[in-house]
Amino acid sequence: MLQIIKQDIFKFFFMYAGQGSKIAVFTFFVTFIIGSYYIKQHGSTLGKYIVLFIKSVEMAFLSLYVYIVIGITFLSREKHSDTYINLRPFSTFNRTLVYPKYMYENILMLIPLAILLYLLAAPFRKLSISLLVGFFSSLVIEIMQLITRLGLFIVDDILTNILGMLIGYFICRMVEWLYKSCYIILKGKEKT
Repeated sequence: MLQIIKQDIFKFFFMYAGQGSKIAVFTFFVTFIIGSYYIKQHGSTLGKYIVLFIKSVEMAFLSLYVYIVIGITFLSREKHSDTYINLRPFSTFNRTLVYPKYMYENILMLIPLAILLYLLAAPFRKLSISLLVGFFSSLVIEIMQLITRLGLFIVDDILTNILGMLIGYFICRMVEWLYKSCYIILKGKEKT
């Protein structure tokens, strides 16, 4: 199963990364130009430009990620002849080999979003806000798939997407905790 998931990830990444990278480069330059104008108006320093460069890179990666998710959830699908709504939580978790694959892929799909948003802005460093963004992002995808008939509205997809946001959030928190712990330990060694 891991091999199938890995193949799907690489297939979709290479399918949409080319066009997505053009959007990412465009996003980087627009963010950097607008940010540079703002910095010039409010006093420029090298530190501000370094932060702007980092934030512009993060925005570029976010736009690439969003394009790939749009590709996976809409562009790679064929229209269904009917609509299907499944509002029963956990009803798809024990069916056939196909559903666990989709379950794991739905979890993996929102982990990068949690990480990118955590890095991008302080409000996303709150668990509640991160989970709300994951919920609403997933809900929008499910509703749009239902309206366009390019997918099915399955509440389990929302639950697994939220789990992905949770995992991504805690990855960031763990890395941040490790960084702070190592910093404290190294500072303590410098004093002795």
